[in-house]
Amino acid sequence: MNPEIIKGALALAIQSNMKANVRVEYRPEVKNYIVYLWKDGVLTGAVVKGKSEWDRMITAFENYCRELKGSVCEMEADAHLTFMIMNDKNLKQTLLAITDGITYYDFMTEGLSDDSKKM
Repeated sequence: MNPEIIKGALALAIQSNMKANVRVEYRPEVKNYIVYLWKDGVLTGAVVKGKSEWDRMITAFENYCRELKGSVCEMEADAHLTFMIMNDKNLKQTLLAITDGITYYDFMTEGLSDDSKKM
């Protein structure tokens, strides 16, 4: 299936489910759909609510990523899905990165860094 159709379907599904800002990219060389998400107050909420609430949110994102990956793979076999949760105050900073339902970056444990090269 055409990656543009999949990108559009992902953006629509996530926007309607999470009420967040979304940008979707496709990297054909690795069959990876990258979903950049940001929502007002995510970083502030994470800091105020603490690590246990942040960990619950991570689990929810991991589960949602796995669920959407299954839908994507029905349209494009062997595709990957990455969620990049961005700092709404600085869209060059990643707060959380999840690929295929597995977290590989979490600012709470690794610190906040400038990820402008990833975008």
